[in-house]
Amino acid sequence: MGGRLKVDLSPVETKPLAMSEELEVSAARLDADVVAETVRVRLDLVIRRRDEAFDLDGEMAVSGDLLCSRCLEPVAWHSTEAFQLTLATERPEALNDREDDVELAEEDLDVVYLAGDKLDLEELAAEQILLALPMRVTCKDDCAGICPTCGGNRNIAGACHCEPQGDPRWEALRDLRSAGS
Repeated sequence: MGGRLKVDLSPVETKPLAMSEELEVSAARLDADVVAETVRVRLDLVIRRRDEAFDLDGEMAVSGDLLCSRCLEPVAWHSTEAFQLTLATERPEALNDREDDVELAEEDLDVVYLAGDKLDLEELAAEQILLALPMRVTCKDDCAGICPTCGGNRNIAGACHCEPQGDPRWEALRDLRSAGS
């Protein structure tokens, strides 16, 4: 999808807004070390007005390819996540002009501060995808990874012709064994 998709929240004053949107989020916008290419995401949202803020109940279904952390091959990834956020239209003064670090309370972690009454769906999707990414991705449990000498994928027969090298930490013991023979 091209530009940013923004939703005007001003009509939510009187009744909740329910919506579904499908987006594509580029790997560059996410974590390019983990995400192989553009991912597809479907957001199902219900937004309700509460005092000076909005409550957002959402569900995200995301799919795309991630990179194996050992061999860098693409791995299909699918995830469905439910989330709840508070959308605030004004940042507290205490957060605006602070140069030092500010400790956030537990209830502040699920607050998104908006610029006016517009919600940027692409930004929301990117943030939720980053939170849903697994810590480590492998193509299979016994992935052999990449050869540190030639860079070949050791999962592919014939991709690496390097001789196995011994662990240098054991060299002193090998020298003792040869001297004793």
